Amino acid sequence: MNIHLKPQPDEAARASAAAIRRDNAKAITAGRPRVDTKPNGEINRYGTPLTNYHKGLPHDAYGVVDLHAFKAFVTALNREGVAPGTNAEFDVPLGPVDAGGAWPGHRNSSTAVHRFYSVVADGRAPQVRNWESPLAGHVFDLEGPDAGSVGMAPAPRLPFSELCAEMAELYAMALLRDVPFASFTDPDATAPTYDANGNATPQNPSSVTVGAVQQALAGLSWLDPEQTPYSSDGTKTLNEHEERRRNARFKNGQFTPHELFRGSTHGAKEGPYLSQFMLMGSASLRGDQTPPEVASLGADPGQDAPVPSKRTVSARDPRTTAPLTLQPGVEAPVAAEDAGAFRAGRGGPPAPATSAGLGFVTYGAQSIHQRISAQRPGRDYMTDWPLWLDVQNGADTRENQTFFADAKARFIHTPRALATYVHFDALYQAYFVACLLMLDGKVPFDHGFPSGPYHATRGSFATFGGPHILSLMTEVATRGLKAVRRQKFQHHLRGRPEQLAAMLTLAASGHADAAFGAHAEETKHLKQMVSELQPLLTLVAQHNAAQNAQPTFPRRATEAEANGDGGLDHWAGFEIAADKNYLLPMAFPEGSPMHASYGAGHATVAGACITILKAFFEMSSYAIDGEKHLASPLADPTVVAAKASAEGLFEGRTFASVYPHLGGKLFQPPRSDDPAAHVMLAPEVDDPGVTLQGELDKLAANISIGRNMAGVHYYTDYYDSLRLGERIAVGILQEHMSTYSDPLTMRLPTFDDDCMVISGDGKGGGSVHLIENGALVPSDAWWTRHVPA
Repeated sequence: MNIHLKPQPDEAARASAAAIRRDNAKAITAGRPRVDTKPNGEINRYGTPLTNYHKGLPHDAYGVVDLHAFKAFVTALNREGVAPGTNAEFDVPLGPVDAGGAWPGHRNSSTAVHRFYSVVADGRAPQVRNWESPLAGHVFDLEGPDAGSVGMAPAPRLPFSELCAEMAELYAMALLRDVPFASFTDPDATAPTYDANGNATPQNPSSVTVGAVQQALAGLSWLDPEQTPYSSDGTKTLNEHEERRRNARFKNGQFTPHELFRGSTHGAKEGPYLSQFMLMGSASLRGDQTPPEVASLGADPGQDAPVPSKRTVSARDPRTTAPLTLQPGVEAPVAAEDAGAFRAGRGGPPAPATSAGLGFVTYGAQSIHQRISAQRPGRDYMTDWPLWLDVQNGADTRENQTFFADAKARFIHTPRALATYVHFDALYQAYFVACLLMLDGKVPFDHGFPSGPYHATRGSFATFGGPHILSLMTEVATRGLKAVRRQKFQHHLRGRPEQLAAMLTLAASGHADAAFGAHAEETKHLKQMVSELQPLLTLVAQHNAAQNAQPTFPRRATEAEANGDGGLDHWAGFEIAADKNYLLPMAFPEGSPMHASYGAGHATVAGACITILKAFFEMSSYAIDGEKHLASPLADPTVVAAKASAEGLFEGRTFASVYPHLGGKLFQPPRSDDPAAHVMLAPEVDDPGVTLQGELDKLAANISIGRNMAGVHYYTDYYDSLRLGERIAVGILQEHMSTYSDPLTMRLPTFDDDCMVISGDGKGGGSVHLIENGALVPSDAWWTRHVPA
């Protein structure tokens, strides 16, 4: 025999071809439109950087930043004076000078406070937190768009309509933080009340209802389609970016309770508030998982589970034979005498809907469950001025987080529970789980791939298969994070909502003149916003008074505790009148992270990861005919464009077609905190025809807006960051096209409803086109759509 393994090209020819491919990727990058990011100009608008981020820097008792320190901060963020190849020292004042963990830097110590005024759980003074990756935006990338080549529109400005609506929405979210998502469309649903231990107190009903809050929001000019709002330039002519963001708030031109806190895409507005990918489990778990009152295990506990025929694929699947892994706080929903059999995996296979309702997601031979360790309801933070000031000065109060005392796991069912999830998640976690669920549901990969089920001989694994998508989806997260860090720290430096709420409190309570000087323009603008938000602010003041009556940590240091040791002092400054306390109630004791607000890391990663999922999986109802092929009939983008309308290449694949075991229903999270209600979900809500794409878009919105529900981000942080992440992911996919030796296409519907096709010619070329009227059109305008020219 004269047989030799010699791939073509090989050796020197392969090295030459690889070099050409790298050059092709470079050419793809160079061919993309480049954008110049423009901030909103507020950094120099007032006598103090009122709306810019300066958390962690030294502040005076009014929360006004030390300007000397702020200028040093900006200089360090710019890397001014740092020679290439040398370490950036970042020598910036951090925290009160006498506090533990503070860095002195060059500060104006005559105005800034020197110590903290609050104690954490064991009576200690808090330590100072560091800023998080403030120079990550200076890092270069060798794959995908460089952080300096993408951008975001200017953030909304004080005191105009969009920022008013954003701030009002955050106050509304705080007031409704413990209302179940399932009650969001019920205008009579009342915000529950709790005692200091987290026990519900129905005997003390709240005056806050979903309807009242929604009506307060709907009365704002930005959220009322019949009114004409003010643009950030002070005119009543919105720019194109404002117009898009405002229109994304409505469904069919309306803002109703159904649109409350929803995302910007069509899919995010359809069906239940939470994406099914945050609730459902896999439909392929072992064990009888039906509650004991309606079913028994159905098999002799002493018998082993039946093993499928070894000739079937399922015989190799550990989910058919392995025990179901239960985790602390999650109980098996079976009678105690049957629990052992349940854990051992004995018993007949469950109904798929029952299995999915348990919320266990198969992860190889292990399982992940969709429940969380939820924060205790009724407990908000930073509602007392000295506690807010400490956090603004960088106090680390994270250890004061409180959770349900029973330690039972619960499904995400309230804004507070969602805030808990996004407080502790691994940043791409939700999309990783969604990917596992789609793999479990056998959602096909894009039919433009050169291998897969349609192919007569070539299956997909290392390329265009499970390992490919699982690793690629996490890969884009790091690129997105670096790009958005540049927007945060090096371009926009937008302050967090908790900071603006404090400034509104100063203006409303008569302390603005002392803070900013008499007749300051910032005071005028803050008072304008207070006037517009007054209906909600009255409810916020009542809420904060109830919070401040709770004997919980963090709390003010007593005179006995505040002896100056350990950087601790007793607050003897001004007091805010209870009816003028408009501090934003925060879900996290430490408030926002130690980085600026715009853009949002969670939303950027959401945009990037969801884009990868939509590009990799077949989002349409299209299916290649039943015959086997040796090449994809959709490998040519011009063919894709021609067939797009006639063959439904962008017609949304319905969720029901992927998960038919739900019987045309969808899961809804429980309406109760009772752990018994969180054992298993039942598909109970009629499916209005939601699509797979829609539930993915909704997942991105849930995770991103979950951060808003905690009080740490604005709506525009979500909206623009989502689209920033989308462009990072599309750029990476485009450059990957230069690596493939086969022609192929990927189709995806964008967050703005474009029909996009990403294609590779198999020779090292990669293109991105939109499809309009059956033809390919350039994507240049798409790349720059959300950034001013």
